[in-house]
Amino acid sequence: EAPEEDVLKSYFEENKQKYAAPEYRKFSYVRLEPEDIMDPGSITDQQVQEDYEKNKARYTTPETRTIEQLVFKSADEAKAAFDSLKAGATFDKLMAAQGKTQADVLLGTLSRDKITDKAIADAAFALNANEVSGVVQGAFGPVLLRVTEIKPEVVKPLAEVSGEIRKQLALGEASRVLLDVHDSYEDDRAGGSSLKEAADKLKLKVVTIDAIDRAGQKPDGTVVGNLPESEALIRAVFDAETGIENDGLNTADNGFVFYEVDGVTPAHDRTLDEVRQKVVADWTAEETARRLQAKATELEKRLRDGTPLDTIAGELKLEKQTKRGLKREADDADFGKEGAAVMFGVPEGGTGIVPAPSGDGEILFKVAEVFEPAGADASSVPQDAQKSFASGMADDLLDQLVAQLQTQYDVRIDQAAIQQAMAQ
Repeated sequence: EAPEEDVLKSYFEENKQKYAAPEYRKFSYVRLEPEDIMDPGSITDQQVQEDYEKNKARYTTPETRTIEQLVFKSADEAKAAFDSLKAGATFDKLMAAQGKTQADVLLGTLSRDKITDKAIADAAFALNANEVSGVVQGAFGPVLLRVTEIKPEVVKPLAEVSGEIRKQLALGEASRVLLDVHDSYEDDRAGGSSLKEAADKLKLKVVTIDAIDRAGQKPDGTVVGNLPESEALIRAVFDAETGIENDGLNTADNGFVFYEVDGVTPAHDRTLDEVRQKVVADWTAEETARRLQAKATELEKRLRDGTPLDTIAGELKLEKQTKRGLKREADDADFGKEGAAVMFGVPEGGTGIVPAPSGDGEILFKVAEVFEPAGADASSVPQDAQKSFASGMADDLLDQLVAQLQTQYDVRIDQAAIQQAMAQ
């Protein structure tokens, strides 16, 4: 239910600082990167053609072949196998005779440059599809090769890639003249031009952000997106003075960002009417949580005093659930790790309340039974836990030994020696 107006006002006054408006700044910026000044229209068709021919390999998918190979122990054995092929045997029969499957003999689907053994590459790329080679002396012994599939070389036509080439050439030219444009902008500013005037002269886009806080948010709480070098730019804007020219920021793409603060709205307290919707939502959430906690505490007292859990569940029209086998320190799906820890601090027959892991409720519980699992001795502790226990005990013993020695001997700390050791 909605709170009474006086209740809401009281809540707002108690939490007024929470709803205060931070300082906002209005600023304008100009980004200068290659893509901001590139002009694809200035690149001629001849330049595109020449670049295409020069870098044709970039647009070429090389021929690939699916190659199988049978390896033999000796050249004589390989020759005998090849002779049997000429007499009518098949590659598959030779493969079966060696007890091999197609997966065993598959060399792969490869382009010529991916085959490191030149003899194998030359022989494989001289075959027709489904043809078997003669004996090839490979780096690891004599082999017979079979090509089962050939995918021919594919070259993308100029028409398909001309737009990409034109853009890349334009970007390259823009990168070359970027510093000249930068210097022209700086000269115009030094000559008295405003940020907008200097940007317009060079056909650069001016972007104005009407209001932003130090966290990069607008007054409505949304984040201002697509700011170049966002963190550095926001920090610089809040360090700058209104209407003063500032040094540009460098960008990761070898460019620059020029900016200027246009106005400052100081931090101030908001009125209730400005943030009423959020205040109502916050009050409702806190009041709901308070009432839920109070109800859970009341029910836990009744359960502790002897009211059966079934009775309480029935009154609330909820279903009582039973959980068996809950383990200590388990990140339990129903109770969470913190809830399980609380439950293991309650004796058999004890009761308690834990927050639901989902964060939207409370769990009222009663420990019905406590038992040790079968074989619960030191050997049942996981190895990582045993190592952790052992390490902790060793540290404790060492601390005790050091403390005892300090009572028996005059201990002095050589800070210079420590610094020297740390520096190595």
